[in-house]
Amino acid sequence: MSSPADGLRARIDGGDVVILDGGMGTALDAGGIQMDRELWAAIASLDAPDRVRAAHQSFIDAGAEVIITNTFNAGRPRLAAAGREEDLRRAIENAVRAADEARGGAGQPIAVGGSISSSSASARDRDTEVLDYDDAYRAYAEQADILAGQGVDFLALEMFETPDRGAPAVAAALATGLPVWLGLSCRLSPDGELLAGAEDYGAGRGFFTELADEVLDDRIWAVNVMHSRLSAVVPALDVLASRWNGPVGVYPHHGRYDRQKQTWRFAALEPDQLVAAAQEWVARGAQLVGGCCGTEPAHIQALAASLPRTGRSGEPVQP
Repeated sequence: MSSPADGLRARIDGGDVVILDGGMGTALDAGGIQMDRELWAAIASLDAPDRVRAAHQSFIDAGAEVIITNTFNAGRPRLAAAGREEDLRRAIENAVRAADEARGGAGQPIAVGGSISSSSASARDRDTEVLDYDDAYRAYAEQADILAGQGVDFLALEMFETPDRGAPAVAAALATGLPVWLGLSCRLSPDGELLAGAEDYGAGRGFFTELADEVLDDRIWAVNVMHSRLSAVVPALDVLASRWNGPVGVYPHHGRYDRQKQTWRFAALEPDQLVAAAQEWVARGAQLVGGCCGTEPAHIQALAASLPRTGRSGEPVQP
């Protein structure tokens, strides 16, 4: 019997376009869950796992075929910084259980990816300090091993902006034997140069080309341009096209979370605007499409309803 990962891989290899979920933190925030400065949305896996399950369900109902666990910042350094280090395993177990319960009633195969973020190996939020490779590897490996032990279908490395974090994370994730997705973030400078790292954070260093050259690995399953503004996506896809022959995806963000005021500040992005942009990404070869922070079920529903899917025959199949 094939696993959801096998089915997903077959679809991607066959040329299908697969719909991803949207912003977990955004969905939880809309449901009244306040983000934690250290753990971000992972706090909900400890204190409100039912809300996490409901958030996953909202994206599945909207048409998502892949959901990502609420473990973005659930690494030991982050839990320790929040004073909840003893809850490390429980945070991850609860998050995977919430995703499994949500997909259980979907009536169709839903793949679950285990999220590991760039910042989960650092004790300080959005730290720009270069991490020691061995220390970072241990933190990423512990989180990856727990996720693998809980039965996720693949590991989703998210929001990587610097090689010192990307290289040990890729190595640790691949060591589990699970398929690995790598999510890279980027931004445009005022003069139009493509830089590593998302806007509003400044953790990236150097050009996106340099980041890609340092962290891409032929053993990775797919590479995603994620948590990046729409304006940076096409330039990033162009960079990847010259360096990467495997599957490519896009799940951008819009707006930002104001940590001081603890509220979202959304840029205006209607679902049909996201669809129009996504159609160009798909035309450029993107096969995985969804959203990150600021992306709601309505955006995912519009993508699922509007994007054509290309099957093995090469003939477009409308969803």
